[in-house]
Amino acid sequence: MNPCFELVDLILGDIKDLIESPINLPDFRSEAQFIPPSISTEAGFVFISPAMGNRLASLAEKLLDIYFQKHKADFASDEWNGVVRRALGSILDSYSEEAPPQAREVLTRMVENIRGNVERIPRCTYAFGCHFFGPNFARPVTIGPARFDPRTDWLERIQSEGIVSKTAKSRLEKTWKGERLRKRRSSNDSYSESSIRETIGECAFVCSVEVGAKGTEMGLHKALIGARLSMTAVALAWQFPSSALKHMNLIYDRQVRDRNYFVSVRDGRTGGGSSITYLPGGPRGIDSDEWHETETFRREIFDCAGEVVRFITDDNGGGRPKMMDALYQSLFWFHEACREEIDSVAVMKFVSSMDALALGKKENGIRELVKVRLNFKEEEVVRKDIAKLYRGRSTSVHGTNKEMKYDWSRMRVIGEYLARACLITCLEWAAQHPDCDDPNLLSK
Repeated sequence: MNPCFELVDLILGDIKDLIESPINLPDFRSEAQFIPPSISTEAGFVFISPAMGNRLASLAEKLLDIYFQKHKADFASDEWNGVVRRALGSILDSYSEEAPPQAREVLTRMVENIRGNVERIPRCTYAFGCHFFGPNFARPVTIGPARFDPRTDWLERIQSEGIVSKTAKSRLEKTWKGERLRKRRSSNDSYSESSIRETIGECAFVCSVEVGAKGTEMGLHKALIGARLSMTAVALAWQFPSSALKHMNLIYDRQVRDRNYFVSVRDGRTGGGSSITYLPGGPRGIDSDEWHETETFRREIFDCAGEVVRFITDDNGGGRPKMMDALYQSLFWFHEACREEIDSVAVMKFVSSMDALALGKKENGIRELVKVRLNFKEEEVVRKDIAKLYRGRSTSVHGTNKEMKYDWSRMRVIGEYLARACLITCLEWAAQHPDCDDPNLLSK
């Protein structure tokens, strides 16, 4: 029997109790301040009991598993619960105690309502201010559905597409030149102008990511992952991508900030120091022409990375899910490792990046991957480094790493070197074999 029927039947009993004894808002003067769960109807909101809320959450989960499996990656849990509650709300509007609907009828109507709402969700493009390359870098960079534009070029494009008016465009350009402007009368266009100003801030670049039809919260989540992974793919062009990523940041994720500390010694001496994290302005020493040469040379790698990003941002955008999933997890962990501040934790993440390409075959799998993709012979030094890296990751995860208190900076450098080389060569191989969906072949 369909488990949704039983849940719907229980919920119908809850609805009958609601109509007879509506639940009121709690006294906000009491210590237990909370807003109870509710269902939206044409007449307003109906507040429900925690028990009914739990049943609705269970129903939402079952509906997703049984009727909307292909949309599992399109909604955050709370968003999907909201979709289900709104579908129930449309039934509450016509609920009659004299002729209460049957569970099968209610379920059918809810599924039809949800399907109609889901099918009307549009594709969206999310934009984020970012520190990317220098302010004089004049070339857009594209990684699949993610695009990095100088902010003036991005603004020109969205104005030509009718997203903002010429007035908003002109005012934003003046703002970026440091001019002070009069306050505008409130309107949709003035709101867009203000939102763009806050989103981009002082950044010279804008990262825009097109996302498939998804809930707002999940769409934002996927767009952010797409932006981060695209930035990481670009940074692979550097021998140590972590050094490039210090200059490449979404301001959504992090702001440039000073770090200061003070130190004193028992003999009365004092001192201090400071550093700057997340340096803006882009990696030094590269201009548009130099990047064009790099982009051309690494085109296969960037194209495959773009395929990975599209696999994440648009679940219907990939024809080889097994290969894309392995590459995605590797690129994800590589990004996290490059951003990590603690060396021992970064080692764990670089090893996870390689383990994803080796399909979880642990130390021997990573050794085989390195041997095949990097053409390394069974040299003792490489074997020892991989063994130490993997042992550090495994023992740290299980809380048994007796060496975690030591300095891991050297192993971090080795981990980044090996993980980058594996990731680049695997992306290149996958690009050269566009019909292959067997990631096992990355190690053969």
